[in-house]
Amino acid sequence: MKLNSSIQCILITYNRKEQCKKTLETILSGNSPLKDLPLTVLDNASTDGSSEVIEIFAKKFANVTHIRHPKNIGGNANITRAYEMATASYVWVMCDDDEYDLTNWHELELALKNNPPAIVVANYNSPEKGVQYLFKQLSFVPAAIYRTDLITPDVLMNMYFNISNMFPQLAVAAAAINTGDKLPILQKPLVTMKLNPGNDSYVRGAKKVNQVHPLLKNMFWAKGYLSSIPMLQRSDYRQKCSFFANAENENFYNFCGRYMADGKGLFYTYFEGIHLSNGWGKLAFALLAPFAFCCSFFKDEKGLNIRLFGHIKTRIWKFKLN
Repeated sequence: MKLNSSIQCILITYNRKEQCKKTLETILSGNSPLKDLPLTVLDNASTDGSSEVIEIFAKKFANVTHIRHPKNIGGNANITRAYEMATASYVWVMCDDDEYDLTNWHELELALKNNPPAIVVANYNSPEKGVQYLFKQLSFVPAAIYRTDLITPDVLMNMYFNISNMFPQLAVAAAAINTGDKLPILQKPLVTMKLNPGNDSYVRGAKKVNQVHPLLKNMFWAKGYLSSIPMLQRSDYRQKCSFFANAENENFYNFCGRYMADGKGLFYTYFEGIHLSNGWGKLAFALLAPFAFCCSFFKDEKGLNIRLFGHIKTRIWKFKLN
């Protein structure tokens, strides 16, 4: 398999000039296995000088194409656009602010020989343990390199619909899982998620936030993720993912508490959580959510905390995370 004709890299970016520059330098460095692959940069109408930086790389490297949208279409729409325009056998949609280590590229080449639906190239959440770990892993945009024949008109329609749920990429992930084929997982990841607090909002780039649709402004991680799970065709997969749907590797009880605390309307959020859960998850959420909302433990970058009565947080133990 000739890699220069089988994999297309598409980098999405918006107003992260320095991070974008660093990522492009990594991809196009002299020893990078990606340096000769076709690379398209989808610039979401950046205003911080990112566009000028990308143009420098596009003029220097013949395999780099810079597409700058006339207007900011939103981060999730930019993700969807990336998958829609994929033309090679495989596509890797990359983000501008993550850490890339391409030293294990040879393992990817071996996996490609079997023509799998997708190859998991990030491993922060043990996806080999089961579909509930795998599906959550694939919510991270660059977590997998996908075979582009998965992106059918139906899947693309699901992607556009799921923009409002924050996770258009999970439509492609669900399509890969729904094939029933085992997805190879690289032993050493090629990419690691790097969190950028404040930059992951649904409304990032909006000029007048008060004009953004209320459902979009009030969206939060758990709700969007639960809303994406029905794209999995197997009922046992949907149930497993419902029980596992939490943001910080905590148990289902703590997830229920976080879900309730993130919602804007308490009673609406409660019944919505029941509705979005699958199988026994409905009963579990109904029983655990009220109590978990009032009192639940969780970890953050500052240590172990306890939440009492919703949003009020009291730290009971401080420690340094590794």
